[in-house]
Amino acid sequence: MHASNDKIYGITRYGGLYGYGGIFEYDYNNGVYTKIHDFSATDGIQSMPGGMIMEASNGKIYGMRNGGGNYGLGTLYEFDIATDSFVVKLHFNDTLGAEPLGVSASFKGKLYAGINGGGPSSQGLIIEYDINTDSVIMKKDFNGTGVSAYNGTFIEVAPNKFYALSIIGGQNNEGALYEYDCITNQISILYSFSAPTGCDPVGSLVYASNGKLYGSTKTRNVYDIGGLFEFDLTTGLYTHKLDWEPIATGWRPGLKIQEVGCIAPGILASGPVSFCQGDSVILSAFGSNSNSFQWHRNGNPIAGANSQNFTVKLPGKYSVSVTDTTCSLLFTSNPVRVRIPLPPTIR
Repeated sequence: MHASNDKIYGITRYGGLYGYGGIFEYDYNNGVYTKIHDFSATDGIQSMPGGMIMEASNGKIYGMRNGGGNYGLGTLYEFDIATDSFVVKLHFNDTLGAEPLGVSASFKGKLYAGINGGGPSSQGLIIEYDINTDSVIMKKDFNGTGVSAYNGTFIEVAPNKFYALSIIGGQNNEGALYEYDCITNQISILYSFSAPTGCDPVGSLVYASNGKLYGSTKTRNVYDIGGLFEFDLTTGLYTHKLDWEPIATGWRPGLKIQEVGCIAPGILASGPVSFCQGDSVILSAFGSNSNSFQWHRNGNPIAGANSQNFTVKLPGKYSVSVTDTTCSLLFTSNPVRVRIPLPPTIR
């Protein structure tokens, strides 16, 4: 995950001090790799693939482990990249669900995740976690929806619209692509997989620069090992793009396909982002092929702030939106929090 401090963060499944993996940081500007946290059994363990992490609007990283914790059913944790502090925010139980898949979507300061098991029906559920109040609620029980949480995680396309794959369910009970609207709290099946064009979808979707979704199946098709597909959200058209082949392409790809060349911008600060009144810091957008910029403070556009660099003199959360010239899509960076905790320095 590319964070707002211009570093890469990720998690490992095994190893580390206690054998349960850890969180690592990689600074690609100087090539330095640092292990910054060792997971313990109480922190949570990763017993199956998954565990995606994301940076929330408060500048902190959130993630999930699908085992371990106080009840052995997984945890939700928070890691502050500014202070390198780690805290478990939630220990899952049968009521709140079991075996979470990872945090991957957010809306207005709340995080959303699919939970593989537990809940009222023991068939899994969608939860909402409020980062401002540390409260969690069950949003949707998967019972009766025709899909499940197993395998994939949400991706965001519109502010309140999340998309995911279900390895079971759909009209043919061979998997489905579905939409979850966090405002209406409704699940809609957009496509039901079937054997001739691939079934048993695996991993998460990717939203590409052409406005279409891409993903992978793991069974049937020519070699009975699945293939790559495309789904057009505008027309509802599903297209099988290619068959995985045992030698030429390999098969059973990882959790997520990633498009290269069309990425959200990052923000680089010229100095400390916490300073005295009267001082300032220059924020610069980087990492995107763009000549169109719009800076925001606390989510609101700043009039006239349309250059790659912006001088900040007021506290707040700053982000930048760019239109990538290669992809013709609007991308918005993760926010950078600027603090001014001290009065002016007397000289």
